[in-house]
Amino acid sequence: MKIDRLNCEVKIDGKVAQPSRVVVEQHSFCLPFCSLLLSGENRRGDAAGQSVSVSLNRKRIFSGSILGVGRERGGELLKCGHNLAPSKTNFRKEKAKYIFGDLVKQSKVEDAAAEIPDVEFPHFHCSGGGWANLMSFTKTLEDFSHAPYDLFFDSEGALNLIPMPSKGSAQIEFKRGVNALLIGYKRLKAFPIPLRYGDFIGISEGAFRVWGLRYVISPRDSLMEVVF
Repeated sequence: MKIDRLNCEVKIDGKVAQPSRVVVEQHSFCLPFCSLLLSGENRRGDAAGQSVSVSLNRKRIFSGSILGVGRERGGELLKCGHNLAPSKTNFRKEKAKYIFGDLVKQSKVEDAAAEIPDVEFPHFHCSGGGWANLMSFTKTLEDFSHAPYDLFFDSEGALNLIPMPSKGSAQIEFKRGVNALLIGYKRLKAFPIPLRYGDFIGISEGAFRVWGLRYVISPRDSLMEVVF
């Protein structure tokens, strides 16, 4: 079983592109990343900042923008993700919701959704990279709310800060030899299907949350790795 270009749609600034290879990665507490290899007449000379989306079977698995353009054997390599601006805060006796909103604004995040309890931080200070500061805020929120939280960009490009779900319903059941090539300890390999970070998958009658995804999609050989 192989996946062809008709199953994977890539758009750059709203226009369909035909990369010879697509790599998408999303892991816990990491910014999502995508690389596109454009070969031959499909090379575009795209500039940094243009929007990029990747869909699999009409379901979005990545949204971001071009961070840089390089060269790789076989063509032009576009490196895509989220470029957050540095931020700086120094608050005393301020609500967590307000602090998060300020960090989001400084980081130049266009779309964000958060479930933050009504807690107040006696003091919160940070200075540096936008993603590092948002992670620092998340860890502080966990300390004062006494609950685990998950910070991530979803496949639509929105920043999410949500309480860590302890259970959920499986979107798909994986079985070795049926739709999974390999199932090991907290990791599996399969042919690509549209999964998203945070989805729940079924394995041996148990439901597990997806903590990491890696797609490598090309006309000749495609593979998906899932960490759960």
